Amino acid sequence: MDLARSGTAMMGNVLAIGIAIALSSCDRGRTSFDRQTWAAERGNYDGANRRAAMVSALEKAGVVPGAARPSVRGVLGEPDSTGPAADIYFLGRSEVGPSFEILRIDYDRDGMVRRTSVGRS
Repeated sequence: MDLARSGTAMMGNVLAIGIAIALSSCDRGRTSFDRQTWAAERGNYDGANRRAAMVSALEKAGVVPGAARPSVRGVLGEPDSTGPAADIYFLGRSEVGPSFEILRIDYDRDGMVRRTSVGRS
């Protein structure tokens, strides 16, 4: 038995299994947007928060550049924090460090969504 070939074949199998596992988990944790679930998490910045899994569905829910601020708030409810040009929604504790994740929605001077971003604070 050629150990070099055997080891190479084994490494190829391990790599293929690793890729399959990674690809199968790419969509894990994502869910469709649910207004009641989103609203129930208001103020929850420090614990497990179900909002983070819904962020990828916000575009389909109407939170897109050009949407009016009242329309966005109609979908997401009152923000956890707000200012004249941005609304902040807490997404809970970050999975990759000792910080908190937020959804920030920036508005232009006419109150239309300029951009959305997820960040850490």
